[in-house]
Amino acid sequence: MSSITVSPDGRTLTAELLFSKVEPDGRFCQEIVDKTATESPTSVTIAIQAKNSCQSAFPWSSESSSLVGYPFKTSLTLKSPLGDRKVLDKFSGENIALREGPQ
Repeated sequence: MSSITVSPDGRTLTAELLFSKVEPDGRFCQEIVDKTATESPTSVTIAIQAKNSCQSAFPWSSESSSLVGYPFKTSLTLKSPLGDRKVLDKFSGENIALREGPQ
């Protein structure tokens, strides 16, 4: 997850992820398959899972990937405004950098 933007009311978190390539028809090969926000009094733990929907049917054929990332945004709605709570990545346990502003 590259960053989280917090809505002015503090209830919507928009995560910006970096996906690999965009197909010629404009769709991303990755797709979000699950996203959760688990709230506690001191933190909100975010988990976003994506899968590659363009994977080759032949495992021995591989594509090279570039280091270029394309931004993709997805939002999570909290039950209570974020306030002073930390936002944590469920998989790494690390704090996620927050930005305030419009989404």
